[in-house]
Amino acid sequence: MASWNLIAGLSLCVVLFLCLGIHAEAESSR
Repeated sequence: MASWNLIAGLSLCVVLFLCLGIHAEAESSR
């Protein structure tokens, strides 16, 4: 179960990081 928690946490962090990067790019391109 611990490994599942780790994978879920990592994937969530990656998704958040991607969203932040896309948002930053959209803001800078304006």
